[in-house]
Amino acid sequence: MDLIDINVLKQIGNDVGLDVFDSLIEIFISDSEERLESLKNQYADRDLANLKITAHTFKSVCAQYGAMSCSAIAKELEKLCADPSSDINVIGEKVEALTSELGQALKEIKTISIA
Repeated sequence: MDLIDINVLKQIGNDVGLDVFDSLIEIFISDSEERLESLKNQYADRDLANLKITAHTFKSVCAQYGAMSCSAIAKELEKLCADPSSDINVIGEKVEALTSELGQALKEIKTISIA
């Protein structure tokens, strides 16, 4: 799949050590799953202000953990939410794209070993 840049994860592992690394990955997965639920709810509620904030968070966090394609989608979603002329259906397509891509990235990151 290669949705996760292994070099980014290796750098994190080198920086914090393998024990802390495993905990950080667990936190990333758990937080991302919770945030994805918030993202879907915010879209369903048409809460574009909070959707923009969640997209911004995903943009940064995904990049920190090597999920660069997810970060790029989140960046696009953030921009769409900031533009009052954006089509709500296009925003919905980006929400779906991010949900799908990040879901796959989270599955992938669970299988990666940097040891």
